[in-house]
Amino acid sequence: MKTKEINRFLEMLHSKSKDIGIKKLFNSVASHYKSIDNKDISYVTFSSKLNPNIETHKLNIEDVIFVILELKKSNDHGVVLKELMSIFEMHIEYVIPDVQIKKHNYVSFMNTWMKFNKEHSDIQIALNSALDDYKISRNELKSIKTEIEEQIEALSNLRIALDDVCGRQLA
Repeated sequence: MKTKEINRFLEMLHSKSKDIGIKKLFNSVASHYKSIDNKDISYVTFSSKLNPNIETHKLNIEDVIFVILELKKSNDHGVVLKELMSIFEMHIEYVIPDVQIKKHNYVSFMNTWMKFNKEHSDIQIALNSALDDYKISRNELKSIKTEIEEQIEALSNLRIALDDVCGRQLA
C-alpha cells in the first residue's frame, strides 16, 4: 500500500484548503450536497474529515472532488492533483483550451518568457531559503512544490506561445 503517498496527498489537500479558507470550502461543498440530494453536512465534521491528522472522519470521493473543484477556482488544484497522480505513478500535464490561446506579438511573447523565468527564480529562492538550515521542512516542501507547479504552468504557456510565434516576425 502507498500510505506515504496517500498521506502526502491528504496533507497537500488540507494545506491548500487552509490557504483558501476551510470555511469558504465548507460553504461550497455544503451547497453542492444541498443541491444534489438536499443533504446537510456539519462544518465540524467537514473540517475533521479534511484534517489528515484526525482518524475518526475521512473524506469520501465526492468530498475530494468538490474540494478540488473549489481549489481550481483559485488555481490551487495543480499541486493537489500532482500529489494524487503520484500515488498511481503518473503525472499531470497542463492543457490549455484553444479558446485561451492568444496570438502573440513581441511584447506578449516576451511577457510569457519573462513569466517563465520569474517562476524559475521563485523556485530557486524557495529552495535556497529552505536550505538555510540544511533541511527542508514539510511547510517548505509544500511551498517549493507550489512554485514548481507554477513554473510548469508557465513552461506550458511558453511552449504554446512558441508554437504561435514560430515562423513569423515579432517586430
